[in-house]
Amino acid sequence: MCELNTRRLRIISDDCQNRDINTNTVAEKSEDTVCTNTQVTSYDNDSFRHTNTGHINTKINSCHNRKRSTEIIAIHGNTGVGKSTLVRNVQHMAGQYGYTAIAKFDTRQPTPYGCILRCLSILLKNVLTEPCDQIKRFTCMLKNQLGPDGIAQLPTLLIDNIPELSSFLDYRPTHSKANVRSNSNGSDCDVEGGEIKMRFHTAFTEIFQVVVDFKFVTLFLEDLHQADEASIELLDSLIFAKLDLLIILTYRNGEISSSVSKLLRNENSVVNYVKIDNLDQVALMDLVRTTMHRLEDFDTIVLAPLVDFIYKRTHGNPFYTCQLLMTLEKKNLIYFTWSKKRWEYNLQEIDKAHLLDMKDDANGEIDIRFLVERFKELPRDGRRFLKWASFIGNTFHFETVRDLMMENTDDSDLADSSSDEEDEEESEAFSSKKKSPLQSKIDVINGLQSTLQLGFIQGLNHDEFRFVHDRYSQAVMRMISAEKKYVLHLKIASFFMEKDQMDTFWVADHLKIAIHLISQYEVKTPYRNMLIKAGDKAFDSGAHSLAYSYYSAAQKILSEDPWQDSDDSTYCETLHLYTRLSEISWFMNNDLTRDYLNAILENAHDAIDRAAAYRIQHRHRWSRLGNQESAPILLECLRELGVNDIALDLPDDGLKKLYELTRKEVLQMGFNNILKLSMCNERLIRTRFSIMEELCLWGYWANDMKVMLAVGSRLVLKTLKHGITPSTGVGFVLFGIAVMHLFKAYEFGEQIGEVGVFLCNSHGGISETGRARYLYSVYLSLWKYPYHQSVPMSRLAMKQCLLGGDRIHAIFAHIYVVTLNLLNGDYVSDTLREAKLCLEETKILGGNVGTAILAITIIRVALALQGKTRITQVDEIFNDEEFLESVFIANAMEIYADVHIQLHFYYLMKSITLAFYGFDEEAIETGEKCVDQLIATPSARQGHLMYFYRCISFIRLIRSGKLGIDSLEQVEKFKSVLEEWARHSHPDNINMLICFLDAEIASLKNEDRRAQQSYDSAIRCARAGKAMIELHFFYEQAGEYYLRIGLPSVAASFLEKAIKGFRHIGILGKVAQIENKHKHLINDFQSFDAPKVVSVQTEMNITSSKAESISGISLDSDEYPVDMSNTDMQKSAEQTLLTLDVVDLASILKSSQVISSEMNFELLMKQMLGIILENSGAESGVIIIKENTSYLIMGSGSQTHGCEIYNTPKLLSEEIDSIVTRISYYTIHSQESLFIFDVQQDSRFSDCTTQAKSCICTPIIHKSAVLGCIYIEGAVGSLTPRHEVVLRLLSQQIGISVTNALLFKSIQKVTCANLRMIESQKAALEEARKSKEAALRAMKLKANFLANMSHELRTPFSGFYGMISLLSETVLDAEQADIVNTAKDSCEMLLKIIDDLLNFSKLEAGKVTLNTGPLIIEEVIADTIETLGSISARKGLELTYIVDTNVPSTVIGDISRFRQVLTNLLGNAIKFTHEGGVVIRCCIDSVLDDDYLRLKIEVIDTGIGILPEQQRQLFEPFSQVDGSTTRMYGGTGLGLSICLQLVRLMKGDIGVKSEYGVGSNFWFTLIVKKEEGEKSNAMESIKSLSILHTQNILFATSSKLNASMICSLLSDFKVQATSNMGQAIFQAIQQNCPLLIIDIPHNPTPSISVQLQNLDDVYECNPYILLLYTPSTEGHKLATEATNSKLGSRRKIIKMPKPARRIKLLRLLDEIFGQQGSRVIANLPASVRTGMKDYFSEEELSSFSEKPVLIAEDNMIAQKLLRKQLQKMGFVVESANNGEEAIKLWKQRPSNYYYIGFFDHHMPKCDGVEATKRIRELEGETESRLPIIALTADIQTSTKEICAQAGMDSYLTKPLIPKDLADTLRKLSPVIHNHYFTSPTP
Repeated sequence: MCELNTRRLRIISDDCQNRDINTNTVAEKSEDTVCTNTQVTSYDNDSFRHTNTGHINTKINSCHNRKRSTEIIAIHGNTGVGKSTLVRNVQHMAGQYGYTAIAKFDTRQPTPYGCILRCLSILLKNVLTEPCDQIKRFTCMLKNQLGPDGIAQLPTLLIDNIPELSSFLDYRPTHSKANVRSNSNGSDCDVEGGEIKMRFHTAFTEIFQVVVDFKFVTLFLEDLHQADEASIELLDSLIFAKLDLLIILTYRNGEISSSVSKLLRNENSVVNYVKIDNLDQVALMDLVRTTMHRLEDFDTIVLAPLVDFIYKRTHGNPFYTCQLLMTLEKKNLIYFTWSKKRWEYNLQEIDKAHLLDMKDDANGEIDIRFLVERFKELPRDGRRFLKWASFIGNTFHFETVRDLMMENTDDSDLADSSSDEEDEEESEAFSSKKKSPLQSKIDVINGLQSTLQLGFIQGLNHDEFRFVHDRYSQAVMRMISAEKKYVLHLKIASFFMEKDQMDTFWVADHLKIAIHLISQYEVKTPYRNMLIKAGDKAFDSGAHSLAYSYYSAAQKILSEDPWQDSDDSTYCETLHLYTRLSEISWFMNNDLTRDYLNAILENAHDAIDRAAAYRIQHRHRWSRLGNQESAPILLECLRELGVNDIALDLPDDGLKKLYELTRKEVLQMGFNNILKLSMCNERLIRTRFSIMEELCLWGYWANDMKVMLAVGSRLVLKTLKHGITPSTGVGFVLFGIAVMHLFKAYEFGEQIGEVGVFLCNSHGGISETGRARYLYSVYLSLWKYPYHQSVPMSRLAMKQCLLGGDRIHAIFAHIYVVTLNLLNGDYVSDTLREAKLCLEETKILGGNVGTAILAITIIRVALALQGKTRITQVDEIFNDEEFLESVFIANAMEIYADVHIQLHFYYLMKSITLAFYGFDEEAIETGEKCVDQLIATPSARQGHLMYFYRCISFIRLIRSGKLGIDSLEQVEKFKSVLEEWARHSHPDNINMLICFLDAEIASLKNEDRRAQQSYDSAIRCARAGKAMIELHFFYEQAGEYYLRIGLPSVAASFLEKAIKGFRHIGILGKVAQIENKHKHLINDFQSFDAPKVVSVQTEMNITSSKAESISGISLDSDEYPVDMSNTDMQKSAEQTLLTLDVVDLASILKSSQVISSEMNFELLMKQMLGIILENSGAESGVIIIKENTSYLIMGSGSQTHGCEIYNTPKLLSEEIDSIVTRISYYTIHSQESLFIFDVQQDSRFSDCTTQAKSCICTPIIHKSAVLGCIYIEGAVGSLTPRHEVVLRLLSQQIGISVTNALLFKSIQKVTCANLRMIESQKAALEEARKSKEAALRAMKLKANFLANMSHELRTPFSGFYGMISLLSETVLDAEQADIVNTAKDSCEMLLKIIDDLLNFSKLEAGKVTLNTGPLIIEEVIADTIETLGSISARKGLELTYIVDTNVPSTVIGDISRFRQVLTNLLGNAIKFTHEGGVVIRCCIDSVLDDDYLRLKIEVIDTGIGILPEQQRQLFEPFSQVDGSTTRMYGGTGLGLSICLQLVRLMKGDIGVKSEYGVGSNFWFTLIVKKEEGEKSNAMESIKSLSILHTQNILFATSSKLNASMICSLLSDFKVQATSNMGQAIFQAIQQNCPLLIIDIPHNPTPSISVQLQNLDDVYECNPYILLLYTPSTEGHKLATEATNSKLGSRRKIIKMPKPARRIKLLRLLDEIFGQQGSRVIANLPASVRTGMKDYFSEEELSSFSEKPVLIAEDNMIAQKLLRKQLQKMGFVVESANNGEEAIKLWKQRPSNYYYIGFFDHHMPKCDGVEATKRIRELEGETESRLPIIALTADIQTSTKEICAQAGMDSYLTKPLIPKDLADTLRKLSPVIHNHYFTSPTP
C-alpha cells in the first residue's frame, strides 16, 4: 500500500491537467488571444474562470514578453483539490524566465508582512548568486532608487527580516539627527502611525521595483485566505505601483475576507482565475485503478463498487480519497494477494467497518473528523509530537517542538478530547514515571520518526519540517479540547518568553488567545510587557490592525488602578498603551477613540503626557467636523504647556508688530548663527514646538495666513531662545510663506524658508525634510531661483515624503512637478503620462483632499495642447468623448467637501488655455472666477501666466475693436502686479512676460521701434529662462505683428520658428492652428531645405489603425498624412548624383575611401557610425547587421557620447515596441530607404509615447541581399531629403565593405579557432604531464598513508586478537569456548577486511593476488552462518546450508576471498528478507580435469525480490535497486561490485535469479583444486560408520529448511523428520528412537518447555535428546535450563548451537552410541584448530622448551602478548623496548645464545631494520648468525623487501597467526639449527 503515498501527489497533479477544468480555458480564446489579452476579468464569488496549467504557463510567457500591469493568477478551490500541487508544477517553468519566490500564509505565524518579506529575501538571495558585475549593477540600481536618506532611514522591520539588504547597501543606522526617529518630530506627543505605514510601504515598493527592473519576477503566495491584513495592504501597494511582475496565489473557496476580495478587484492588475474542482467518478476511477495496479480494460467493473463507496464519502476530493484508501489498507480491508499479485478489497467488510462518513459543510468542505480518528491511532509519542507542532504552525522547527515536549512531560493537557480510559491510564503512568532528559529526548525522536514514516510531516532542511497538508494540523488541533488549548497556548508563551531568541509576534499571539487565563493571575506584568512589545513592533512596521489586537489584549490585563504605580503596573506603561490605542483607533475609524482619549486626559499626570492625546483629538475632530472645530484643542494644549502668548485672532497691526519683532530678532542673530544653534533636549520645549508646528500646519491647510504668522513667529522666537527641535524647520518655512503673503517680504520669507529647509536636513526626520522642501519649492524658491530649478527640488521633496511616509505632501509635490513640467515646455506626451500617474496616486488620499481635481486639470490642459480635445469649440475646449466639463464640476462639488481651491486651479488653467488658443473673451470671462485670489499667491507660476495671458487677451480685444482703449487700464493694472513680483523674483522668471507686454502695448500704440526692441528682449529672456512655451508663443505673436506691419517674409520666419518649436515639444494643437491660419504664407516663404509636405494632419482627433506586425503594413501612401515617397528616392543613382552639390560629393568620396580601406569589422562599424553622424548632423543613430538569421544592433552613437560598438550585439526584437525596431524592420522588409520628417505624425510607427523627431533609415544591400540597415534620428527639421540621398549612396559602399569585413571576420574566426585548438592541445599535453606527476606524487603519498594506517590499525588490533587466542587455550566450558571461538573468528574476518581496505590500491590497479591453501567448504559456510546468526535471529529468520555429498570436504583455494564473498551475499540476503529464511547450497558445477573443479555456491532467500529491469545495475558500484532502498535498508551499494571483482579473480562468475515478491538466488562459481588423499581420509571414514547407520534418529522441527539441512548432514543415517513439536518426545519414546533432535525456535512455544520439564519426573528416559538452539535467543535460555535439569546432569539432554556441523554431529553420535566408532571418528579431520600448540608436533614443542628468545617491541601490550604466546610454546623470552636495548642485550650474551629473534619493524630510537643491520655488522666478526624474524603491522610488499635487504630472515604481520608462525619456524629450521647448535660459543 506504500504505492498510495508515492502516487497520490502525482495523480492529483495529473488530474489538474486532465479533468474537466481544461475545457473552459479563458473563454475558449485562441492562444494568440490569450497571450495578448490584458482586460481585467470580472470578479464574482459564485462564478470563477476555469483554466489549466498550460494556461498558467502561457501567462508566464505573456508577462515575461510584454510590459504591462501586474498580472495575477488566482487559483481557488476546496481543501485538498491540489492547489499547492498545481503551484509547484508551474514553479519550475517560471524559474526559466527569471526569479521566483514562494511563501505560504499561516495565521499561526503572525509576523506582519512575514510571507512577503520572505519572498523579497529569497529574491535578493537569487541576486547574490549572479556574477559580480551583475551584483554591482543591481547595487547601483538599488542605491540610486533609495537615495542616501532612504538608505539611512530604512524601516527596522525590513533590515531585521531581510538581512540580504546589508549585502547591497552596507546599511548603517543614522545618528546624525539627534537620535530621533526618522519619521517623528522627536517629542513625546508625536502621532506617527500613518507615516510609519506609508514609509514602510514606500521603502518596500522601491526595493521591489529595483528587483523587478533587474529581472522578471514571479511570486507564488499560497493560502491567501490566511494572510494578515498588513500583508494584504502591502500586496495592494505593490499592485498599485504597477510593477511588471506575475503573482500566482491560491485561496480556499468561501474563506476570503473583504480585503482579499478588494485586492483581487484592484483595477491596476490583470486577474485570471483558475478553479479546481473535486474529481468526478471517471477521474476517481483512474486514481483508484492506478493506485491498485489494475488494468483499465478489464478491472473497471470490478472496482466500480469501491469507487462508488469512496465517492459517496469523499465527493471526489483527491486528498481525502488518498486518506480513505490508506485507512482501508491499514484496517486490511484493502490487501495484497501474493498469489494474484495485485491489490484486492472486501466491500462487505468495508461496509461493516462503520467508517466515519466524510460529511461536507455549506461550502463543500469535507469534515476533518475522519482525520482525527486516524491520528488517534498513532503511538503516544507521535500524537504528542504532532499536537505540540500544530500549535507552532504548518512549518516548524524540531528544536522548538523538542523543547516544548521536554519542558512539559505531563500529558494531561494533551489528552484527546474524547480519550478512553486506557489512554488516561497510559497518560497517568507516563506522567507518574520520572524520566531523565535522555529518555525524554528519545521520546521526541520516536514521535518525529513515527510521524515521518506515516507521511504526516516532511522535512524541509536541517531541523525544519512542515505538515504535508494543512488539514493534518487542523485535525490534530481538533483532538484537544477547547479549554485545554488555552492552557497549552499559555504554556507555550510562558516557556518561550524566557528565551533570548524568540519571535515576539508568535509568543504574543499565544498570549492573546489565553488572555482570560492570564487575567486570573495576580502578577500579569511579564505577559503585558510581551504584548506591548509585540504591539510596538507591529506599530513600527505599519501593521496597525495587528498592533491594535496586541494593545487591546494588554489592556484587558491591566491592574484595577493602572494609572498608579504598583507591583503589577506602571503609569508610563499605561499612558503608552492608551496613547497607542487612541492613535490606532483613530486610523481605523474606531468608535472607541474618544473613550481612550478621555481616559488619557482624565488620568495623565501632567500636560506633557496629555499632549499626544490633544494632538490625536485635534486630528480626530478635524477629520470629522472640519477646520474651525479642531484648532481650539491645540490652543488648550499649549495653554496647559505654559504657552499663553499665542492668539489666533490678532488684528492686522498686532500681526505687523509681531512680524517686525520676529524679523528684528532674526536679523540681529543672523541667518548663519541660527544654523549653528544647538539641539534642544528639554522635554517640555520639544513638546511645545511639536504642538505649535501642528497648529501651523492646520493654518496652512485652512489657508489662514494669519494663523501661520501668529504661531510661526512664536515658534521662530522660541527657537532663537531655546534651540532647535526636529519640528523647527517646517515652522520656519511656514512662517516665511506667511510673511511673504501678508507683508510682501519676499526676500526675507525666502531666506527664512531656506534656513528652515537646512534645519530639517540637519535635525529633522526624512518626512519633515521632504515637507519643508516641498513648501519652500512651491512658495519661496522662485524669489531666488529660476522656474526650472524648482523641478528637481520638488522631485527630491516628493521622494523624501514618500520614504518618510507622508503620502499627502508627496502627491502634492508630484502634482507641482507635473504642473511645472507642463508650463516650462517639457514634452507634452511625457507630462501627460506622468499626470495620469498622479491621478492614480490621488486615489489613495480619498475624497477629503481633492487632489484628483488638480491632476485631472493638468491632463485636460495637456490633451488640449496636443490637439486631442475639441479645441476649435470654445465652450468645449477641454471636452472629448471621455470628459464633459459640466459633469466633472458637478461631481466635484458633490464629492469633495471644500472644493473651491481646487476649482480655482481648474478655472485658472482653463483661462490660460483659452487665451493661448486665442479665445480672448471666454478667457477673460473664465478668469473672473479666480483672478481675485491670484494676488494672494504671488509665487505661483500659473498665477503669473494667468495675469500675462489675461493682459494679452485684453490687448487683442482692444486691437480688434471689441474693447475700447480705456481697457488698457486693466492691462496696466495687472502688469504693475507682475512688475512688483518681478523686482523681487529671479531675473529669468517674470521679466520676459513684462517685456512681451511692453512690446504688445507698444504695437497697440504703433510705436514700432519700441515694439521691435521689446519683442527681441522678450525672446532673449525666454531663451535664458528656458521657457519654451513662452518662447514659441512669442515667435507666433511676433510673426503676427510683422504680418500686420507689412513684412510677410519676416513674419513667415517667425511663424516657421513657432511651428517648429511647438511641434518639438508636442503642442500639436497650436501647430495645426497656426498652419491653418497662415497656410498660404508658410507655403510661399518655405525655406529651400525644408521638406515639401503634401498633406498635413490638422484634425488631431483623426485616428488610424496601427498594424501589429510587419506583414500588416500597407505601402499605400494615401493612407498616411505625410508623403513618404520623396521624388528624390525614385531617381537613378546618376540622376541622384547630379542633384548633389560639390560638398556632398566630396563627403561621399572621402567617406567611401575611408570605409573601403578598413577590414576590421568592429573598427569598420565605429568608423561608419562616426562618418554618418558627422555628415548628417543627426543627434543619434544605430547600425544593424544581419548575422545568420538574426538582425543585431552592432553599435550606437550620438553627438554627445560618441560611438560605441557593443562587445555583445543586441538582438533587434521582433516585437514592435520601439520606433527603431519598427522603422528598421520596415526598411529591411521593403528594401527601400525611408525618410520621415516627423515620426510622431506617421501613424504606422508612432504611438502615444512617440516623440516628435525626424528619422532616416537606409538598407545596406549588396548583390540583392539585405545585410542590415542604418538608422539615424534628430530634432524635427534637422534631417532633410538631401541627407537621405547622401546616406543612400554611401550605403552602397558600406554594403561592399561590410561583406568584405564579414568575410575577413569569418576567416579570422577559423584561424583563431585553429590557433585555440593548437593552444588547447598544448595546454592539454602540459596538463597531462602535470597530472601524471601529481598522480605519481599522490600514489607515493597514498602508499605512505597506507603504511602508517596499516601499522596504526593492526598494532592495537593484534593485541586484542592475540589475547582472544590465548583465552581460547584456557579451560572453558562448551558454551564459553563457543563464544570465544566465535569472537576469534570475527576477529579474523575483521582482520581480513582491514587487509582488503589497506590493499584497496592493489584492487584498483588489478594487482590483488590469491593466497591459496586448504579450504574446508562446510566449515567456512558454517562459520559464516554462525557469525551472522545473531542478526538473523533478531529478524526471526532461519539460516541453513546444504553441501552436496559429492563435494570434497577440503579443497585448495583462497579461504579469505571465498569467505568475503559469501559473507557479503549472506548479509544482503538477511537484510532484504523479512520472513522465512536463507539457504546456502554448494554443489559441483563441473569437473574440469583430474585436479580442478568448478564449485557453485547459491544463496537463496525468501525476501522481497528484484524486478528484472533492476537486476542489470546490481553489480555496478554505488548502485541499489532504487533510492528508497538506501533509506529503508542502508548500505553504500559497493558490496556486490567488490564481490564481482573477487569472483572474477577466482576465475568464476556471479549472477542472480530473482522473482519480485518471492525471493532471490544469488550464485557464484569458483575454480578450486582437489586436495590429494582427502577423499579416503575424510568421506570414506564417514561412510565406514556402518554400525551407526542402523540407528533411527527423530528430528522435530517447524522449519522445512532445517529439516532439509539435517537430512543432508546425516544423509547416511535413518533420519525421520516431524513437525509435531508438541508430541515429539512422546513419539520418540513410542518409536524407541535412541536419539531425538529438537530444533528449538527463536521464541519457543510453551508446549516444548512443558515437555522438557515433565521429563524430570521420568527417571528412565530411553532416547537421548539433542537440543539445537540459536545463541542469544529465548530458545538458548530454554536449552540451558534443560541441560541443567536432572536429565541434563546425566547427559541425557545435550545442547548444540546452530548451525549444526557434520563433524560435531558425528562426534556426538559416537559419544551417544558407545565407542564402536571411536576409532573411525578419531580419524576424521578436526573441525577447528584454535590453540597455539595445535599447530606444532610434540617433537617440535620439546625442541622449543627452555630455548632463549630475544624480542624487541615498543608497544607494551604487543610485547606482553608476544611473550605469552612464545612462553606457551616453551620458549624463555627476554624482551627489549626498542632496537638499542635489543642490541645491548645481544652484546651481553654469547653470539649463539639466543635461539631466534623477533624484532618489530617500527620502534623509536632504533627500529628493527636498523637493529638488524647493526647486529649483522657485529656478526661479521663471528661465525654465527642470529635468525631474526620481522614483526610489523605494515602489509605492503615494499616493507617486506626492506626487511629482507636489512638481513632479516623472515617476515610476519601482526597479529601473530599461529599457523603462519609454525610455517615460518619450520622454514627457518635449518638456519636455526646451524646457528644455535653448530656455532661455536665464545
